[in-house]
Amino acid sequence: MALVPVQLKRLQLDRSLRPTAMSTFRAILPDKAVLDYCKQSGVEFRDRMYTPLLTFWAFVAQCLDPDHSCRKAVSYVLSWRRSGKAPRQRRNRKRGNPSDDTGGYCKARQRLPEELVCWAMRTVAHRLGECVGISQKMWGKDIYLVDGTCVSMPDEKPLAEEFGRSGGGKRGCKKSLFPIARIVSLISLTTGAVIDAAIGSYKTSEHALFHGLWTRNPEPLRGSVIVGDRLFCSYSHLAQLPMAGIDLITRLHGRRPADMRQGKCLGPGDRLVTWQRPKLQPKWLSKEEFLALPEQLTVRMIRGRSLRRGFRPKHVVIVTTLTDPELYSAQDIANLFLRRWDIEVDMRHIKSVLQMDVLRGKSPDIVRKEIWAHLTVYNLARAVMWEAAASHDFSPSGTEFQRNDSTAQYLRAMHRKCPLFKLVSETVEANGT
Repeated sequence: MALVPVQLKRLQLDRSLRPTAMSTFRAILPDKAVLDYCKQSGVEFRDRMYTPLLTFWAFVAQCLDPDHSCRKAVSYVLSWRRSGKAPRQRRNRKRGNPSDDTGGYCKARQRLPEELVCWAMRTVAHRLGECVGISQKMWGKDIYLVDGTCVSMPDEKPLAEEFGRSGGGKRGCKKSLFPIARIVSLISLTTGAVIDAAIGSYKTSEHALFHGLWTRNPEPLRGSVIVGDRLFCSYSHLAQLPMAGIDLITRLHGRRPADMRQGKCLGPGDRLVTWQRPKLQPKWLSKEEFLALPEQLTVRMIRGRSLRRGFRPKHVVIVTTLTDPELYSAQDIANLFLRRWDIEVDMRHIKSVLQMDVLRGKSPDIVRKEIWAHLTVYNLARAVMWEAAASHDFSPSGTEFQRNDSTAQYLRAMHRKCPLFKLVSETVEANGT
């Protein structure tokens, strides 16, 4: 089964949206589930053409289409109703098809609650996670990747007051031209779906968003492993996450010394070290939570060289809360950390392929809904990819979101051309070899 170029894929996707009413996506997220959630949450519109269900799927189609205009969403609604493939509607013989005016759709999109779009994204990710078997998990645990990104939006006063602007830019320019929102997301390494996300202003740190992300509902993340970059190598994260049953793998922060001569030796380039609680309280952490942190913390440090063909060797020091060397070998932890770059590729797909880098909404409420709708579209696409790979006896975890090379359509996740990691002991490092 050969892959087709991206332009042809978009053309095929655009054609499939018109007459079929997105039947593939609606099979993954049934209309009954959306209606049940609306009934339980008390979401109900008056007897209008744009019901919550129709507005939701029109919003999804709008984010999926390269045009991203409300007029395009209305055209989809008209084509759905003419073909008889529209989502469930209240029967009203006095009213015909809606007009091509975008006013009704825009008002219905404003009435659509943000919780509904957010629930849809999490529901698709949860159902996709249920398809993962124990053999497809590393150590029998769910592996999640965490990272932050930013999106811009129109230069409107309500958006600037809500999300703020970035500083810097050219000389003499104190602020950027457009407001910017910061997003921290959790993405499953196996399925590639966005598990959850936190949205904040540009001045909000990624530490604060990540802290609120897992403390809001820690039960779904219990027993999992989160992999992040060196920004998340914080004493607070390394101490609080194990209390909630969550393990963390990060790269050592640049401000901490990489002294491999202290602590207990577990093997070449593998040691258990003890850190002291910092004296300064982080701004994103409350005083009660800071005082509840332990005075000392034992973490595991793994040092080695990242070897990529054609590049110079790069020294990497990994910090993790997986301290048992018999259950979690240093080589497996290092290989898992090298997969952290997958979230950078996934966020590029969401921002570039789905065009979430520049939002169109002019109010904070619509901007948040746009972000959740884009993440819902991405999870729905990931679910379709998972079903297609599973039906063709391919490894679903190795399915690529966008590829032009027909010879590498499906690659096994653990067999990708990733850098090799060679453990380096402190004695070899001292000799300079």
